[in-house]
Amino acid sequence: MHSDSTWATVVAALALPSGSSILDVSPRGDDSVACALAARDPAAAITSLDTSAAAAASLLALIESRLSPQAFDLISFHHTIDDIAAAAIAERERISPGGNPTDAESDLLRALRAYWRSGDFDRVVAPRFTETAAACLHALRPSGRMLFAHQVLDSDLLHGHPLEIYADYIPLARRWLAGAALPIREIALDGLDPQWWLCLQRA
Repeated sequence: MHSDSTWATVVAALALPSGSSILDVSPRGDDSVACALAARDPAAAITSLDTSAAAAASLLALIESRLSPQAFDLISFHHTIDDIAAAAIAERERISPGGNPTDAESDLLRALRAYWRSGDFDRVVAPRFTETAAACLHALRPSGRMLFAHQVLDSDLLHGHPLEIYADYIPLARRWLAGAALPIREIALDGLDPQWWLCLQRA
């Protein structure tokens, strides 16, 4: 898991200028990124976007709704790779978030595992992920950055979430973006494991 102290380390490593404009894309109830950013720079303009409120087919539209051209110095994606993967597969399998949320979640977890084991995960998820990254790229200022992180929660362990997929999300994202020919480059953040963190700068 990524503790508050880890996020403080990440924010310090990013060395953003004072008064930076930041879009924090995170699931509901997780303000760890925003709190770390605000503590480091009270003058920062932080916009939070709750991806857990998005229906499967509207996740990209929800993100794009906040993307004005060259508006942000940093776009932080916390757990968003999983949201994008879930949205892509749920749309393909016509799994609706309506009705009983427990049933919908179970159906989606089964679908995620099935796509992973069949080898179809990349084919379905990679295009949606790179499309989202490309859209976000236009919203970054020159030399702006995108930060991707994924953490495993205790609740993930309790509810049988597919940890074999979660552990591979950041390496997958790195590989997908390397094949997308986008004008970005990866930058290393000192002391952070590249298995769980990916920081990209607009070229």
